[in-house]
Amino acid sequence: MPDYSARNIKRNSTLLLIYKVASIILSFLYVPIVLRYLGVELYGVWAVILNVVSWIAYFDIGIGNGLRNQLSIALAREENESSIKSLVSSAYILLSAIVTVMAIVAILLFQLINWNSLLNVDSHLYSDLKAPICVSFLLMCLSFIFSICKSLFFAIQKAHIVNLLGVVQQALMLASVCALFLFPTLDDPLFSVAVVYGLSSVVVGIGFTGAFFYKHEKYMPSLKYFSKAKAIEVTDLGLRFFVVQIASLLLFSTSTIIVSNIFGPSEVTPFSTANKLFMALASLYVAVITPFWSSITANYERQGSRAIPVAILSMAKPFLVTLSGCFLLYLFYDTVIAVWLGQPLENPDGLILGMFIYTGIYMFNAIFSQVTNGLSCLKMMMIVAIVQAILNIPVSYMLALSIGTSTGVLLGNILVMLISTAVYPAYLYFKFLRKPNDGTKTSRPKEPRL
Repeated sequence: MPDYSARNIKRNSTLLLIYKVASIILSFLYVPIVLRYLGVELYGVWAVILNVVSWIAYFDIGIGNGLRNQLSIALAREENESSIKSLVSSAYILLSAIVTVMAIVAILLFQLINWNSLLNVDSHLYSDLKAPICVSFLLMCLSFIFSICKSLFFAIQKAHIVNLLGVVQQALMLASVCALFLFPTLDDPLFSVAVVYGLSSVVVGIGFTGAFFYKHEKYMPSLKYFSKAKAIEVTDLGLRFFVVQIASLLLFSTSTIIVSNIFGPSEVTPFSTANKLFMALASLYVAVITPFWSSITANYERQGSRAIPVAILSMAKPFLVTLSGCFLLYLFYDTVIAVWLGQPLENPDGLILGMFIYTGIYMFNAIFSQVTNGLSCLKMMMIVAIVQAILNIPVSYMLALSIGTSTGVLLGNILVMLISTAVYPAYLYFKFLRKPNDGTKTSRPKEPRL
């Protein structure tokens, strides 16, 4: 049975922080090496390609998160092994089928898109982006099937292993790119980076999936354990997660595309570099609070609404520490860049201050996202996310044109993010916390099936 104790949450958070620091260090080593290998303009193109192909992570119709919550609940209720195995098998089989169909359809559609025109990449810089985008997408699809093991580790309250996976993956990616320098005769550096990046994800995903089922053989997926009812159970919850994910994708992953489209790929580099530095600190914070999602799911089943304020206060303390770190980064940003990259980057006015504000709001929202995700408050989250998705692109585009720099795109993101900053805490208060806390749980929101 999983360990739901505060001690285990603290242990998970500590290990998550350690692994995340290691992952960030490896990531920081990776960026200047790739930048050196590709050059500034091709690196900007690669940053945009990563944003495009990373969308695959959102197209599981929420099965990963649905499995995470449903498995957490099943384990908290101590359901029998065959029921849990059926849940896991149904999720794996359904996801594999969806990803296979999606990969075939996407690759066919990709042939119809003029990627150079869409991303504003001159043909003299790179003649045709179809090849690196297609190979990146196919390898991401393959790795995505194996990455569902992350949901299993979360559900058994071993979230730190997910970050260990990230460390191993970053190390393999770094080693692979370094190895490319040993083959100077390769005439397509962008395609080469795409291949080694994708293969690294696939290899690590296979390894950690095998490790999980070696230790938990009783949950090994099997065709005979596929259950239509379990598939519907995971998908019903997952579809709502999916809508939230797609809307969040439009909010968080379209910025570099807008910057590239309006100002060209060379302007993506300072924007994405600043984002990478600040979000590195934010990711440390998110790593610390990640165990709270699944622990809230389980503890709400066992303790009721009194588990919510305890979790929020526990997440608020490291928030203040990380925010202080972000402020120091804002003050000494140019020095950090000079040491890290060995060369200065010209940043638009207000970009670094904007990144500090953006990161602070992002981390604050993450506190309440952990709670609302854990409680499956998905109807509210869908409404908020859809409104944000509708507003984000036109607002960011308008402000970018008005201000004349990529800072306008960031300002648009900030304004739209403030919607969830206001709504999430208010929803939790009125739905779960307004009534006197008698130690019993408030009913979960009743939401219609999609």
